[in-house]
Amino acid sequence: HNLLDPLTVEEEQLIRILYEQKIQEVCRAFGFPHKIQ
Repeated sequence: HNLLDPLTVEEEQLIRILYEQKIQEVCRAFGFPHKIQ
């Protein structure tokens, strides 16, 4: 039961970029190293 429609490649890439930027913001806020696994 999918709540979301399948993402297009462009949408998936955009979400990934925004997600990584948010992770980096949180890491800077907490003083963590900028590593994204």
